[in-house]
Amino acid sequence: MSDFSESMVGKVCLVTGATRGLGRATALELARKGARVVIIGRNPERLKNALAVIRQVSGNPNVDGLLADLSSQGEVRRVAAKFLEAYPRLDVLVNNVGATRLTYAESPEGYEITWALNYLNHFLITHLLLHLMRLTAEAEGEARIIELTSSIYRISRDHFDRLQKRKNYNGVLAYAQSKRAVITFAIELARRLEGTGVSVNAVTPGFVATEIATD
Repeated sequence: MSDFSESMVGKVCLVTGATRGLGRATALELARKGARVVIIGRNPERLKNALAVIRQVSGNPNVDGLLADLSSQGEVRRVAAKFLEAYPRLDVLVNNVGATRLTYAESPEGYEITWALNYLNHFLITHLLLHLMRLTAEAEGEARIIELTSSIYRISRDHFDRLQKRKNYNGVLAYAQSKRAVITFAIELARRLEGTGVSVNAVTPGFVATEIATD
């Protein structure tokens, strides 16, 4: 087992989209610090493999997995309820999951898929878990929400008047709009939570070799 020199022992961290890329790297580093880490992924085999790798490399057996397709609001509600049943606290929520598509697709609820996964999911899962995070902050002194975004948000207007539709679909612009929305959400949520002990930050990681555009 790692010595957990930067200890997060006793803390519970939830990382979405953590079966590969930035999400898995984040979950691994949190596990190395001794936290109980819960990861969410939509592919059963990738979820199983990620759990095995994170546990082995970190030396931390306290890494759990939840299976859900977070582009579906029904799935978001289901997996949030499952988390709330299983864990009494939530110290860190990392809303990492995201994707970009060059062809138009819709979520089960009929939303454009990039908007549904990259923004609506972040908004909904945060609000479903926010009460638990506020309770954790009251008891422990702090809790943290981390939003993963991208500098590509700059190619979208700050007051975009329409989301991307099937006709004349622009996948890159859809991605940029979703990331601008995440930043706006993080800023406003931070304002509303000021003084509660729950901090909110948006992180732009820069260029990283991941498989975000694989699908």
